[in-house]
Amino acid sequence: MRWLHFLTSAPSRSLVIAISIIGLATVALLESHSRFSAQTYQQYGTESSSSSSFVEPVLPITDVAWHSPEGSAVYFLLTHGIIQGYPDGTFRGGELVSRAELAKMLILAGSIPITHIFNNGRFHDVAEGEWYTPFVLTAEAKGIAEGFPTQRILFKPSLSVNTAEFLKMLTRTFNLREGMPQSYADVPEKIWYEPFTGVAWQYELLPLRPATFLQPNRLLTRREVAIAIDLLFHQPQRRRSPQWPPPVVPLLFTIPLPL
Repeated sequence: MRWLHFLTSAPSRSLVIAISIIGLATVALLESHSRFSAQTYQQYGTESSSSSSFVEPVLPITDVAWHSPEGSAVYFLLTHGIIQGYPDGTFRGGELVSRAELAKMLILAGSIPITHIFNNGRFHDVAEGEWYTPFVLTAEAKGIAEGFPTQRILFKPSLSVNTAEFLKMLTRTFNLREGMPQSYADVPEKIWYEPFTGVAWQYELLPLRPATFLQPNRLLTRREVAIAIDLLFHQPQRRRSPQWPPPVVPLLFTIPLPL
Protein backbone atom coordinates (compact mmCIF):
# COMPACT_ATOMS: atom_id res chain seq x y z
CA MET A 1 0.00 0.00 0.00
CA ARG A 2 3.02 2.26 -0.12
CA TRP A 3 1.96 3.56 -3.57
CA LEU A 4 -1.39 4.68 -2.11
CA HIS A 5 0.36 6.48 0.70
CA PHE A 6 2.61 8.16 -1.87
CA LEU A 7 -0.30 9.48 -3.91
CA THR A 8 -2.13 10.72 -0.83
CA SER A 9 0.82 12.44 0.77
CA ALA A 10 0.86 16.23 0.76
CA PRO A 11 4.03 16.69 -1.31
CA SER A 12 2.77 14.28 -3.96
CA ARG A 13 -0.60 16.01 -4.21
CA SER A 14 1.19 19.33 -4.71
CA LEU A 15 3.28 17.83 -7.49
CA VAL A 16 0.24 16.43 -9.28
CA ILE A 17 -1.58 19.76 -9.01
CA ALA A 18 1.45 21.62 -10.37
CA ILE A 19 1.76 19.28 -13.34
CA SER A 20 -1.95 19.68 -14.09
CA ILE A 21 -1.70 23.47 -14.01
CA ILE A 22 1.29 23.42 -16.35
CA GLY A 23 -0.58 21.13 -18.75
CA LEU A 24 -3.66 23.35 -18.83
CA ALA A 25 -1.53 26.45 -19.38
CA THR A 26 0.29 24.77 -22.28
CA VAL A 27 -2.99 23.82 -23.96
CA ALA A 28 -4.35 27.36 -23.57
CA LEU A 29 -1.14 28.83 -25.02
CA LEU A 30 -1.29 26.53 -28.05
CA GLU A 31 -4.94 27.38 -28.70
CA SER A 32 -4.20 31.10 -28.42
CA HIS A 33 -1.26 30.78 -30.82
CA SER A 34 -3.41 28.90 -33.33
CA ARG A 35 -6.09 31.60 -33.23
CA PHE A 36 -3.47 34.32 -33.71
CA SER A 37 -1.93 32.44 -36.64
CA ALA A 38 -5.30 32.03 -38.35
CA GLN A 39 -6.08 35.73 -37.93
CA THR A 40 -2.67 36.68 -39.31
CA TYR A 41 -3.11 34.44 -42.36
CA GLN A 42 -6.57 35.84 -42.97
CA GLN A 43 -5.25 39.40 -42.81
CA TYR A 44 -2.22 38.99 -45.04
CA GLY A 45 -3.17 35.97 -47.14
CA THR A 46 0.24 34.38 -46.86
CA GLU A 47 2.16 31.85 -44.81
CA SER A 48 5.63 32.20 -43.38
CA SER A 49 8.03 29.67 -44.87
CA SER A 50 9.85 29.48 -41.54
CA SER A 51 6.82 28.36 -39.54
CA SER A 52 4.30 25.55 -39.89
CA SER A 53 1.92 26.87 -37.26
CA PHE A 54 -0.31 28.90 -39.57
CA VAL A 55 -3.83 27.56 -39.87
CA GLU A 56 -5.63 27.45 -43.22
CA PRO A 57 -8.63 29.83 -43.19
CA VAL A 58 -12.04 28.58 -44.14
CA LEU A 59 -12.77 30.62 -47.25
CA PRO A 60 -15.75 30.61 -49.64
CA ILE A 61 -13.76 29.03 -52.52
CA THR A 62 -12.88 25.36 -52.22
CA ASP A 63 -11.22 24.33 -55.49
CA VAL A 64 -7.97 26.36 -55.48
CA ALA A 65 -4.58 25.68 -53.93
CA TRP A 66 -4.09 28.73 -51.74
CA HIS A 67 -0.28 28.69 -51.94
CA SER A 68 -0.23 28.73 -55.75
CA PRO A 69 -0.30 31.70 -58.17
CA GLU A 70 -3.97 30.96 -58.76
CA GLY A 71 -4.67 30.87 -55.03
CA SER A 72 -2.96 34.21 -54.44
CA ALA A 73 -4.86 35.76 -57.33
CA VAL A 74 -8.23 34.39 -56.23
CA TYR A 75 -7.60 35.59 -52.68
CA PHE A 76 -6.82 39.08 -53.97
CA LEU A 77 -9.89 39.18 -56.23
CA LEU A 78 -12.15 37.87 -53.47
CA THR A 79 -10.98 40.35 -50.86
CA HIS A 80 -11.57 43.24 -53.25
CA GLY A 81 -14.99 42.17 -54.49
CA ILE A 82 -13.87 41.48 -58.05
CA ILE A 83 -15.14 37.90 -57.99
CA GLN A 84 -17.51 35.96 -55.78
CA GLY A 85 -17.23 32.44 -57.12
CA TYR A 86 -20.04 30.09 -57.98
CA PRO A 87 -22.90 29.24 -55.59
CA ASP A 88 -21.35 25.83 -54.89
CA GLY A 89 -18.20 27.48 -53.51
CA THR A 90 -15.95 26.88 -56.50
CA PHE A 91 -13.91 29.19 -58.73
CA ARG A 92 -13.55 26.78 -61.68
CA GLY A 93 -10.30 28.27 -62.84
CA GLY A 94 -9.91 25.82 -65.69
CA GLU A 95 -13.09 26.96 -67.42
CA LEU A 96 -12.95 29.47 -70.26
CA VAL A 97 -13.83 33.03 -69.36
CA SER A 98 -16.80 34.56 -71.16
CA ARG A 99 -17.15 38.09 -72.46
CA ALA A 100 -19.76 38.82 -69.81
CA GLU A 101 -17.56 37.50 -66.98
CA LEU A 102 -14.54 39.41 -68.24
CA ALA A 103 -16.51 42.64 -68.55
CA LYS A 104 -17.57 42.36 -64.92
CA MET A 105 -14.09 41.52 -63.66
CA LEU A 106 -12.46 44.40 -65.54
CA ILE A 107 -15.05 46.98 -64.57
CA LEU A 108 -14.69 46.07 -60.89
CA ALA A 109 -10.88 45.75 -61.01
CA GLY A 110 -10.62 49.13 -62.72
CA SER A 111 -12.99 50.77 -60.20
CA ILE A 112 -15.01 52.06 -63.14
CA PRO A 113 -18.40 53.46 -62.11
CA ILE A 114 -21.43 51.80 -63.67
CA THR A 115 -22.77 54.29 -66.20
CA HIS A 116 -25.43 52.22 -67.95
CA ILE A 117 -27.92 49.85 -66.34
CA PHE A 118 -30.60 49.28 -68.99
CA ASN A 119 -29.93 47.82 -72.41
CA ASN A 120 -32.78 49.72 -74.11
CA GLY A 121 -32.35 47.66 -77.28
CA ARG A 122 -28.63 48.44 -77.62
CA PHE A 123 -27.64 44.79 -78.01
CA HIS A 124 -30.14 42.29 -79.35
CA ASP A 125 -28.70 39.46 -77.24
CA VAL A 126 -28.45 41.27 -73.89
CA ALA A 127 -31.57 40.93 -71.77
CA GLU A 128 -32.69 43.47 -69.21
CA GLY A 129 -32.10 42.59 -65.58
CA GLU A 130 -29.31 40.06 -66.12
CA TRP A 131 -26.37 40.16 -63.67
CA TYR A 132 -23.98 41.10 -66.44
CA THR A 133 -26.08 43.75 -68.22
CA PRO A 134 -24.72 46.85 -66.38
CA PHE A 135 -21.12 45.65 -66.77
CA VAL A 136 -21.50 44.86 -70.48
CA LEU A 137 -23.13 48.20 -71.25
CA THR A 138 -20.60 50.16 -69.21
CA ALA A 139 -17.69 48.32 -70.84
CA GLU A 140 -19.08 49.17 -74.27
CA ALA A 141 -19.69 52.80 -73.32
CA LYS A 142 -16.12 53.15 -72.02
CA GLY A 143 -14.62 51.62 -75.16
CA ILE A 144 -13.40 48.52 -73.32
CA ALA A 145 -15.52 46.08 -75.32
CA GLU A 146 -17.28 46.23 -78.67
CA GLY A 147 -20.25 44.51 -80.24
CA PHE A 148 -20.54 42.24 -83.27
CA PRO A 149 -20.64 42.32 -86.27
CA THR A 150 -20.35 45.45 -88.41
CA GLN A 151 -23.60 46.88 -87.07
CA ARG A 152 -22.41 46.20 -83.47
CA ILE A 153 -25.86 44.97 -82.51
CA LEU A 154 -24.72 41.74 -80.82
CA PHE A 155 -22.47 41.47 -77.76
CA LYS A 156 -22.34 37.68 -77.48
CA PRO A 157 -21.99 37.65 -73.67
CA SER A 158 -21.37 33.88 -73.45
CA LEU A 159 -18.64 33.85 -76.11
CA SER A 160 -15.17 32.89 -74.88
CA VAL A 161 -12.35 35.45 -75.06
CA ASN A 162 -9.00 34.84 -76.71
CA THR A 163 -5.68 36.27 -75.56
CA ALA A 164 -5.48 39.11 -78.09
CA GLU A 165 -8.99 40.31 -77.23
CA PHE A 166 -8.23 40.13 -73.52
CA LEU A 167 -5.08 42.23 -73.81
CA LYS A 168 -6.96 44.88 -75.77
CA MET A 169 -9.72 45.04 -73.14
CA LEU A 170 -7.18 45.07 -70.29
CA THR A 171 -5.19 47.87 -71.91
CA ARG A 172 -8.26 50.04 -72.33
CA THR A 173 -9.54 49.33 -68.83
CA PHE A 174 -6.40 50.60 -67.13
CA ASN A 175 -5.29 53.08 -69.82
CA LEU A 176 -2.04 51.18 -70.26
CA ARG A 177 0.49 52.33 -72.78
CA GLU A 178 0.09 50.85 -76.26
CA GLY A 179 2.99 49.81 -78.45
CA MET A 180 5.35 48.81 -75.64
CA PRO A 181 8.23 46.61 -76.86
CA GLN A 182 7.79 42.85 -76.91
CA SER A 183 9.61 39.89 -78.41
CA TYR A 184 6.90 37.32 -78.99
CA ALA A 185 7.77 35.00 -81.88
CA ASP A 186 4.13 34.50 -82.87
CA VAL A 187 2.95 38.12 -83.13
CA PRO A 188 3.05 39.39 -86.73
CA GLU A 189 3.94 43.01 -87.37
CA LYS A 190 1.10 45.47 -87.94
CA ILE A 191 -1.61 43.01 -86.99
CA TRP A 192 -4.53 44.64 -85.16
CA TYR A 193 -3.59 43.34 -81.71
CA GLU A 194 0.15 44.07 -81.90
CA PRO A 195 -0.08 47.38 -79.95
CA PHE A 196 -1.55 45.54 -76.95
CA THR A 197 0.89 42.63 -76.73
CA GLY A 198 3.64 44.62 -75.04
CA VAL A 199 1.45 44.81 -71.95
CA ALA A 200 1.70 41.05 -71.47
CA TRP A 201 5.43 41.02 -72.23
CA GLN A 202 6.53 43.95 -70.07
CA TYR A 203 4.34 43.13 -67.07
CA GLU A 204 4.74 39.33 -67.42
CA LEU A 205 1.01 38.73 -67.14
CA LEU A 206 0.90 35.21 -68.59
CA PRO A 207 3.39 33.19 -66.51
CA LEU A 208 1.72 29.85 -67.29
CA ARG A 209 2.73 30.08 -70.97
CA PRO A 210 6.07 29.80 -72.81
CA ALA A 211 8.00 33.02 -72.32
CA THR A 212 8.43 33.84 -76.04
CA PHE A 213 5.05 32.71 -77.37
CA LEU A 214 1.91 34.75 -76.74
CA GLN A 215 -0.50 32.33 -78.42
CA PRO A 216 -2.85 35.23 -79.33
CA ASN A 217 -5.72 33.02 -80.52
CA ARG A 218 -5.68 30.81 -77.44
CA LEU A 219 -8.83 31.10 -75.36
CA LEU A 220 -8.28 32.38 -71.84
CA THR A 221 -9.27 30.50 -68.71
CA ARG A 222 -10.67 32.11 -65.58
CA ARG A 223 -7.41 31.15 -63.88
CA GLU A 224 -5.26 33.04 -66.38
CA VAL A 225 -7.42 36.16 -66.15
CA ALA A 226 -7.28 36.13 -62.35
CA ILE A 227 -3.51 35.74 -62.33
CA ALA A 228 -3.02 38.49 -64.94
CA ILE A 229 -5.11 41.00 -62.98
CA ASP A 230 -3.34 40.08 -59.75
CA LEU A 231 0.09 40.51 -61.35
CA LEU A 232 -0.87 43.88 -62.79
CA PHE A 233 -1.67 45.12 -59.29
CA HIS A 234 1.43 43.59 -57.72
CA GLN A 235 4.24 44.51 -60.06
CA PRO A 236 7.73 44.11 -58.57
CA GLN A 237 9.87 47.16 -58.01
CA ARG A 238 11.97 46.76 -61.13
CA ARG A 239 12.15 48.04 -64.68
CA ARG A 240 13.16 46.33 -67.93
CA SER A 241 14.09 49.63 -69.52
CA PRO A 242 13.64 53.36 -68.98
CA GLN A 243 10.75 53.19 -71.45
CA TRP A 244 8.81 50.75 -69.27
CA PRO A 245 6.14 52.73 -67.44
CA PRO A 246 4.68 51.12 -64.32
CA PRO A 247 0.96 50.36 -64.57
CA VAL A 248 -1.39 52.82 -62.92
CA VAL A 249 -3.95 50.82 -60.99
CA PRO A 250 -6.71 52.08 -58.70
CA LEU A 251 -6.72 51.76 -54.93
CA LEU A 252 -9.24 49.06 -54.11
CA PHE A 253 -11.19 48.72 -50.88
CA THR A 254 -10.74 45.49 -48.96
CA ILE A 255 -13.85 43.43 -48.27
CA PRO A 256 -13.81 41.10 -45.22
CA LEU A 257 -14.29 37.48 -46.18
CA PRO A 258 -16.97 35.42 -44.45
CA LEU A 259 -15.34 32.68 -42.37
